[in-house]
Amino acid sequence: MENKAEISKEAIQLLEEIGKDNQKVKEFLIDNYNGLPVSPETEKEAYKYCLTHSSIFAVTTSNPGTSLLTEFLYEGISSPSPLDNNFLQCKGGRAIRSRLAAIEDKLNEMIEKYKKEKGSVLIGNLGSGPGRDVIDVFSRYYRNDPDVRAVFLDKDEVALERGERMAKTKGVENMIEFVQGSFLRYKPRKKFDIVLLIGVLCPLEFEVCTIILRKIREFLNPNGSLIASATTKKMSREDPFTRYIMEWGANWKLIYKDEEEMKRIFEKSGYKWQGYFLDQSGYHIMGIGTPRSLIQYEFFWDISAEENLSASPEASSGPESLFGEDPLYDEAKRTVIESKRASASLLQRKLRIGYARAARLIDILEERGVVGPGQGAKPREVYFPREGEGGEDEEGWKKVWRTRKDGKRFE
Repeated sequence: MENKAEISKEAIQLLEEIGKDNQKVKEFLIDNYNGLPVSPETEKEAYKYCLTHSSIFAVTTSNPGTSLLTEFLYEGISSPSPLDNNFLQCKGGRAIRSRLAAIEDKLNEMIEKYKKEKGSVLIGNLGSGPGRDVIDVFSRYYRNDPDVRAVFLDKDEVALERGERMAKTKGVENMIEFVQGSFLRYKPRKKFDIVLLIGVLCPLEFEVCTIILRKIREFLNPNGSLIASATTKKMSREDPFTRYIMEWGANWKLIYKDEEEMKRIFEKSGYKWQGYFLDQSGYHIMGIGTPRSLIQYEFFWDISAEENLSASPEASSGPESLFGEDPLYDEAKRTVIESKRASASLLQRKLRIGYARAARLIDILEERGVVGPGQGAKPREVYFPREGEGGEDEEGWKKVWRTRKDGKRFE
């Protein structure tokens, strides 16, 4: 077998085991892995074989984002098939278990820190399935502690039910609230001290990650902390066959991120980067950040080199200079006025920019009184200065903003 990249001894053993059962499937996997031509009929046969010979392959194929995958890797499988055994024993599978241990250690350390500082701790576990990491820490160190609480939020009802059963078994069900739904639409009753976002960023591009982290920033106390995980490029390099199987069979494609990428995501999203920690193998990176204040965030944006943005040379030394001027600001303002409507998607289409930059421009337009606040699904209002009130310069727009503090629309 000529490898396009070095594969593990577990993968080689797996191919030998598959070959004893179905030589055609073994040959397909070798050829397809190495980028050689294969027939659609053989691929269909190999796909069916993997579905019927692997519980992990089957559940991941049906739902690439399922938390059942990690639960299988944590708990194992009774009498696993050779394919499942490969998933359990491969470097990537072992790293998932190592990630769990690393997060639990860090979470306990941070809970202790917040308890000393403020007496109580509220944790948000967002989009991370049943929340085994929090449940383990609660049951091990904080059982029946009235000052430590958590909210688990996930769209997957089945994952939350597993979490509830797990919490009940470990005697911590009264410490956790389980909420089904998207955390992007969540409105917390109380802000969190710690938010865990484990695995959510793994398949996402940079701009999508920043959108999510900016939303989560609203959930955190001013001195709160976000822990967000991603998969590193080291995993892709060192366990390429497992990556191939999951990409081919389950369309399970990850965007691998290292320290510099994670730092940029956090800082672009309005967080002060507090560093990171890794699992034992270095396959998973967990970034830590605290939310910047609005002024800190605007100042960071102002001096950031992201997307080649820079502060306007004419910016004043007062608070207005902290808005962070985007070279496309004037064009964005003209676009929403001419269109008589404002949205990030409109600016995306008209200015041919990414969503994160478009959303930031909308934020600046709102801050400067050009457009109104977001109203859910309703379009934002676009404000027009009355005659004699200016509007062609920023001072004119600020006057307009001051005159409509009561929320009334101009005639």
